[in-house]
Amino acid sequence: MIRIPHHRDSSVRQLGLGVLAYKCFYRPLEKWHRLRTRGLASTAAMVWGERRMRRAGVRLPSAATAPVDDGACATFLTGHAYWWQTIWCAWTLACHTGGRTPLEIVDDGSLRPAELAHLRRLLPEARFVTTLEIEAQLRDRLPPEEFPLIWFYRRVKPIFRKFTDIFGRDDQWRLLLDSDMLFFRPPECLEQWLREPARPCYMIDVHNAYGYSPELMRRLAGAPIPDLVNIGIFGFTGRLVDWPRVERWLKELIETEGLKYNLTQAISAMHLAARPCLVLPAEDYQLLPTRQQVEQPAAVLQHYVAESKEWYLRTGWRVAAERAGLRASG
Repeated sequence: MIRIPHHRDSSVRQLGLGVLAYKCFYRPLEKWHRLRTRGLASTAAMVWGERRMRRAGVRLPSAATAPVDDGACATFLTGHAYWWQTIWCAWTLACHTGGRTPLEIVDDGSLRPAELAHLRRLLPEARFVTTLEIEAQLRDRLPPEEFPLIWFYRRVKPIFRKFTDIFGRDDQWRLLLDSDMLFFRPPECLEQWLREPARPCYMIDVHNAYGYSPELMRRLAGAPIPDLVNIGIFGFTGRLVDWPRVERWLKELIETEGLKYNLTQAISAMHLAARPCLVLPAEDYQLLPTRQQVEQPAAVLQHYVAESKEWYLRTGWRVAAERAGLRASG
C-alpha cells in the first residue's frame, strides 16, 4: 500500500484534511441522520434482513459462468463490507445469462479468507484478482512518483478503485457492476455489449450526482458532460483514459471545489464527454426502485441506493431468488 508523506502539493494536503473531516464528522452525522429518518423499527428490520440475506447467500448453489479470455468481462470490485452483496448480484446475473457471462472478481484488499472461499465456491469459473496483482500492474502503468494524487486518493478512498483498479491495469474492456444490485430477467443489452464493446455504456441516474459544478467539469473535460450518468453499471476501457490528464483533473477539482464523495462518478462522467455511448434504458435498468417495484419487479435489474436499501434487504433478494428458480430462506 502506498504511503505519501508530507507533500508540498496543496491538493494532497486538502485531500487528506477532507478525508479526515468526512471520517470524524460527516460520516457519523450521516449515520445518525439515516437512523432518525428511517426510525428504529425500519432500521431493525434492515439489520435482520441483512443477516438473513447473508446466511442465504452462502447457501446458494454454485453458478456457471463463461471463462474469462481476452474479451470483455463483467467485473465486481468487492471486499469485506460488500462480498455478500456481490454474491447475490453475480449469482442472479449468472442465472439469467445461463452461464454465458465471463465474470471477474477484484479484491479491494479487505476480503477475508472465508469470504473469498464463499465467492470461489459460488463462482468456480470466475477470475479472481488480488490487490497485490493489481498494485504490481498499476505501478508499471502509473508510477506513484508521477501520479501521487491518483495513488493517494486510491488509498484513502477505496471507492476510487472502481476507476483505477478496474480500468488502470490494462486496456481490456470491462463491464463494472456495483454489488448492491439484483437481476430479474436476462440482460440482453449487457450481453450484446459484452460481445461487441465498441463504445462505453452506463445506467441512468435519477439526478446528476457528480458533486462538482457542470461549469468546472465541462472546462476540464473540454466538452459538455452527459447528464444522469450512474456508474453502478459502467462499461469502459483503460484505452480511453489519459492518466496524466486524470492527475491534473484531480488536482484542479479538489483545489477549486474541494473533496466530494462522488469524485469517482464525476471523473467517470468526464471521460464520457463528447463520446458516443450506450445509455441503458431506465425502465429496464432501474435505480432507486420503490417498495412496490421491489416487491413486484418488472425491470431487468434494480440498483438499491438510499431509501431503497430497506426493501432490498427486506424483500428484494427473496424475490430475486424466486425469479432465478430458487426458494431462498435465511
